[in-house]
Amino acid sequence: MAKEKEKALMKKQQREKEQQDRLAMKEKEKVLRQQELDSSALAIAVVSAKPADDSNGKVAALATSESEQAATATAAQQDASSAAAALAARKASAVSSAAAAVEKSCRDAANSTEKLDEALVKKIFQLLDRSEKNSVSKRDVLIALRKHAPVRVLFGLPAGSTGSDSDNLQARLNAIQDAFEASSGLGELSAAFEELVGAGDGSGPTFVLESLLAYCQQEAVRHRAAEALSLLPREHAVGASFEATYEWRLVPEGAACAGGLEYKMDLGGTGRTLARLARPRGWK
Repeated sequence: MAKEKEKALMKKQQREKEQQDRLAMKEKEKVLRQQELDSSALAIAVVSAKPADDSNGKVAALATSESEQAATATAAQQDASSAAAALAARKASAVSSAAAAVEKSCRDAANSTEKLDEALVKKIFQLLDRSEKNSVSKRDVLIALRKHAPVRVLFGLPAGSTGSDSDNLQARLNAIQDAFEASSGLGELSAAFEELVGAGDGSGPTFVLESLLAYCQQEAVRHRAAEALSLLPREHAVGASFEATYEWRLVPEGAACAGGLEYKMDLGGTGRTLARLARPRGWK
């Protein structure tokens, strides 16, 4: 998001620069046109002046023309300077506003504490709680690591057991199992397990759902937990069964329909699906 805003800001600055260049060019053209007009007026004044011996009149006419030309040029330069200053002020204001918006966006992203879906965290707990006793032991964790990718990702291990990470994953799982068999520990996961147990009621070396919920909401774990939740299989909600008749009926959203039905779209404006039983031959 910050990159997109920065890109938009750069485009806006470029458009403002182009506008400033066009304005300066117009002012320059205006000065040149005025100079041409003044030159023409000067030529007319010289031609229509008194005889050649009237040098004082020529000098006066020339001095007047040059004075007007200088005044016009000065006024044009002042107008151009004022327009450039106003444009620069608007540009500075836009840059300041955009920078403040980007800073606020970054600050909001850094301070974001959006909670994870507790229902999905509960599903991971159910993968760990293989005996459905509402508590998870070290053995439960060890077995779930072998069987379920979301559990592996939650505890910082690779998700799959195939590909480039397969050897690394297998070696780490073997090390965890060796630690469990040697000293009833969990190797590299010991600290995480002890933290989960410590957040519980202290009734034993197990943790409960509430401990897992609190653990997943920690800033250091939240991203990994969200990735683990994304690996859970999706469930599709299915509504009640559709009871078909020999007349066209509207099929409710998510309803389960029996096989062999006839279907059509409601062209009356709703665009919904209609279904009915296939009518016997000779039906009237």
